[in-house]
Amino acid sequence: MSTHSYRQLDSIPDLEARAIVTELLHGVRAILGPHFTGMYLNGSLATGDFDAYSDIDFIIVTEGVLPDEAWPALQELHARLHASDSHWATHLEGTYYPRRSLRKYDPADARHPWLEHSQGYIELVDHDACRGTLQRWMTRERGIVLAGPAPDTLIDPILPREMVEAIQAVWVPWLPTLLADPAKLDNRWHQAYAVLCLCRMLYTIRHGTIVSKAAAARWAQASLDQRWSGVISRAQLDRYRPEIRVRQPVDPREVEPTLEFIRHFLEISGDNRPTLSVETLLGKIREKLKTNVRPFVVALDGQSGAGKSTLAARVAKECGGVVVQGDDFYVGSKDGSEQGWDTSSAKDKADLAIDWKRLRREALEPLLSGRIASYRPFDWLGWARAQQFDASKVEIGLGDTVITHNPAPLIVLDGVYSTRPELADLIDLKILVETPDELRRQRLIAREGQDFMKDWHQRWDMAEDYYFIHIRPRSSFDFIMPNA
Repeated sequence: MSTHSYRQLDSIPDLEARAIVTELLHGVRAILGPHFTGMYLNGSLATGDFDAYSDIDFIIVTEGVLPDEAWPALQELHARLHASDSHWATHLEGTYYPRRSLRKYDPADARHPWLEHSQGYIELVDHDACRGTLQRWMTRERGIVLAGPAPDTLIDPILPREMVEAIQAVWVPWLPTLLADPAKLDNRWHQAYAVLCLCRMLYTIRHGTIVSKAAAARWAQASLDQRWSGVISRAQLDRYRPEIRVRQPVDPREVEPTLEFIRHFLEISGDNRPTLSVETLLGKIREKLKTNVRPFVVALDGQSGAGKSTLAARVAKECGGVVVQGDDFYVGSKDGSEQGWDTSSAKDKADLAIDWKRLRREALEPLLSGRIASYRPFDWLGWARAQQFDASKVEIGLGDTVITHNPAPLIVLDGVYSTRPELADLIDLKILVETPDELRRQRLIAREGQDFMKDWHQRWDMAEDYYFIHIRPRSSFDFIMPNA
């Protein structure tokens, strides 16, 4: 039974695109007869930002392998559509999947009929892990259903780590070939396509979800270092009129910035850190506690709503530790106002998020030396009142309550920014807790309320993105814990 609500044919915004998709659907259905299972759209139609230069990405599902007798009629159908006068004639691209093969990507069963947008015929093509995994995710989670069963009844759930592993399995080995032979960036369109794909892959690695190349480029410009802004902006412009750009030589001035961007991508995404379960983490901590002379410090980092606090409470309870909440050491903008925070740069927000000096001085260092730790937490209620009223008339700062922790053999540091480099000498184990964006969003709504969530992404995402890309990339953690 489906748990998703999928869009239908009438959600396609362009009437001419809708017409050619309908013609393809009717033609395939007539040719395949009982072998036809369903037809679905993914790509930019599914993820957003569909425009005149987008492709129409589809998958057609069949009952069993495509029958030999169906090939001639299908080739004639695709040739006719390709030669039509529709603007979208040369923008159709997709795969024919047997129903059993669609369930989950299998490298031993990855050769399927494929229509490439620039040609009017299908051919058997090996689908790599990246295409196979991301195509299935987009269809299952965002797909448009033209005919057939709901995609989530045909495709197994795909975890964020599976998408990350697919990207790393394909792109990380391939990108060094471009560094070794830049001549492969042989035209303006290929160079721009490479840059925009890197933006999208970085977004998926960071967020565990897929957006359009255009949306990923906008995110990258806001979240990555400003030195990449120029090459990304120019790549966005060069995606237009691909039929012209593909015949134009690449601008020599764009080659080195593109190669540098590739190196940056490899630097922050190429290391596939080992994952571990909660039980494995508990086992590792118990083993360390048997021999550790000083208290053992575990830092649980990750984006808001990832489940760090629930995990921290369990670890502390089962291993006999104390939990230090990073949120208690929040700093915020220099003047404490909402405007001051919202107008700060991503870097400033990441730097101002917690007072790591006070965290060291008042909590970690006393506990590590066997002394009682006492500190006043940040007054979040006062901060909330300041956002509702005039910040200049509401005192913002530390609360009146004093939090006290007795010495313990285990210290669990919980919160976003808890593994800041300035704390590295005190932390024994750095864990990144990863959870799909949609699940995080649901948790945050339940915790903070729907009204607060209206401003959540604008207020906090920029800082978290900067932190996890530039300060604590995935590759810098000891272990990754999928918390889905």
